[in-house]
Amino acid sequence: MIKRITSLLTLKDTFIFNGSIEGIHEKMRNHKSAKLEIEWIHSMGFKFMERSFLSSLRIANPSSNSEICGYASLTRLEEYKTEITVETKPRYRVIIPWGIVIILLIVGIVTQKWAFHSFLTFMMSILFTWSLFGTRIKEKQLLNSLRKHLQS
Repeated sequence: MIKRITSLLTLKDTFIFNGSIEGIHEKMRNHKSAKLEIEWIHSMGFKFMERSFLSSLRIANPSSNSEICGYASLTRLEEYKTEITVETKPRYRVIIPWGIVIILLIVGIVTQKWAFHSFLTFMMSILFTWSLFGTRIKEKQLLNSLRKHLQS
C-alpha cells in the first residue's frame, strides 16, 4: 500500500546515454546547463535540481529540500552505453491537504453544518489537485531538461 502511494508521488524514468559513465562525468563538468544544477552524490549517482531565481533562496537555507529535484543512478550496460534511471523524491507533504479534507468532513458530520464544510472540502480538494499537477508538470520539465542536456 505504501509503495503504491509512493509511486503516485514520484516520477521515475529510464533512458540510455550513448557514452560511458566517465563521459557523463566529463559532460557535466565541461558543459554547465543554464537550467540544471548538478550535485554528485557518488560516482554512480547524482542529484539534479532546477536552476531558477528561486533556487537562490537555497543560499539562506542550504539544507532546504523544498525545491523540485530528482536523483539519477548510472548503470553501465556496455563500454559506451549507460542506463540512467531518474527518480524524483516522494513529496509526502502534498498529502497534507487530504488530511485537512478528512478533518473538515469529520467536523461537518459532527456539527452538521454541511454547506460551509462541503465548500471548504471542495476548495481544499481543488487546491490539492492543483498543487499535485503543478508539481508533476515541473518534475517532468526537470527530467526533460536533464535528458536534453545529456543528449546535446
